[in-house]
Amino acid sequence: MCFLDAGVVLERGTPDEVFGAPREERTRRFLRRVVEAGRL
Repeated sequence: MCFLDAGVVLERGTPDEVFGAPREERTRRFLRRVVEAGRL
């Protein structure tokens, strides 16, 4: 899977890699917001 920010691929990997151990701070912030909103 890929995580894009403004059309740029920031993360690429398996769901376990991206959701479990994101490398980029932007991805971590996004996932934190999704979890806080109760959507993941």
